[in-house]
Amino acid sequence: MLIMKDSHTKVVFDFVVPEKGVNEYVVSRVISALKSLGYKKVIIRSDQEVSLIALIERVKEDWSGEVIIENSPV
Repeated sequence: MLIMKDSHTKVVFDFVVPEKGVNEYVVSRVISALKSLGYKKVIIRSDQEVSLIALIERVKEDWSGEVIIENSPV
């Protein structure tokens, strides 16, 4: 399960993730959610899980907006 929350509008998105790491379906759903919010720049906060970082990096590559990645402290 992947959860996204927009801190400004408090909108929550949740996605069932069939596997860890980069999954094309999940990447497209995350990008679709970002587009629906209308932002051109976002900050994505996450822990340091390797599979989650890989997914965020892929979204960063594929989305037309700017993505800033912030990791939580260890």
